[in-house]
Amino acid sequence: MKGFAAGCRVVVLAMVAAVVLSGCLSAQAYREAYLFSDDYRQSFTQSHIARLQATEPWMTDAQMREHASATFVEVQQVLFKWERTGQLLEPTPIPLPSRPDAAVAAAEKSAPAAAAKAPAPEAVASVAAPVSAKAAAPVAAKAPAAESPVAVKAAAAPAPTPAAEPKAPPVPSGLAAGQFQLEGGNYRIRVSQEGRELVVTEPNRVTRYAFDGKSRYTYRHPDHDRTYYLAIVDPNRLRAGVVGSDRSDILRRIDTAPSVNPHQAIAEKYLALANSDKTNTQAWTFCAAVANERALKSAEQFQAFAREAAQRLQLIAVGKSNPCPDAIPAEVW
Repeated sequence: MKGFAAGCRVVVLAMVAAVVLSGCLSAQAYREAYLFSDDYRQSFTQSHIARLQATEPWMTDAQMREHASATFVEVQQVLFKWERTGQLLEPTPIPLPSRPDAAVAAAEKSAPAAAAKAPAPEAVASVAAPVSAKAAAPVAAKAPAAESPVAVKAAAAPAPTPAAEPKAPPVPSGLAAGQFQLEGGNYRIRVSQEGRELVVTEPNRVTRYAFDGKSRYTYRHPDHDRTYYLAIVDPNRLRAGVVGSDRSDILRRIDTAPSVNPHQAIAEKYLALANSDKTNTQAWTFCAAVANERALKSAEQFQAFAREAAQRLQLIAVGKSNPCPDAIPAEVW
């Protein structure tokens, strides 16, 4: 649920930036353009369902649609409050439905706790040992026995050479860093290979998948109590799923750049600041939006977008200095 709350906040921040940059500041234009748009509702629902399919594959299609619809309504309410009060609030996470195997998981978790309470036979024996030791009569020490010639020869023999440890299996290679998108959905992640790990970057977090020694990279989610995996199908495709489940999804590469786009990394940096520094959320959101445009659009399109963003940002900035010169060029500011 923490991941979903952060994801909803990123959605709200992105919508706020889009509203301000487009000049839709009147209540009527704002509602017509964003809150009651069928195109936006459909896009939001598809993206939310894609995220649920990747993180909560046990949910049914009906449950996913219902959760996406409830989340969309919550986002609408947050944006209405922002329009009326000027304060961007945290969206309330929509609870997930109960998992079918929740009872089984609870029983498995309670079993080790019950076993820990019961004292082991060794523990009982160790408590009684000091008592019996006091009652026993002291035993006279025996004289040391003469060393056996055989024992002396055995001790003098050189120790056998330890067997060499087996080498770690080779890691699949050939995956260039880039953007991957879920087939049939809008869910996107950035994936790069670092040694024996795949580093997955999402708008709200960075996750490291470790090579399992066979053919997959795995990550144990502490909140979901399950292990997710990624497998390299070829340089342009990844297979994603949950260990122990027959269901899996394919993510396809949507870029051809063999290296990390520096402006995309800058956008992700300011998105993280927008989530952590609530006092300057709006300023960091503008910076992230400009850096993202620079990574995806042409030079002419970026210049126009950056110039308008700088003008809007100067209206809300406390000082006159550029808060993000690595995103907004000095000549534009």
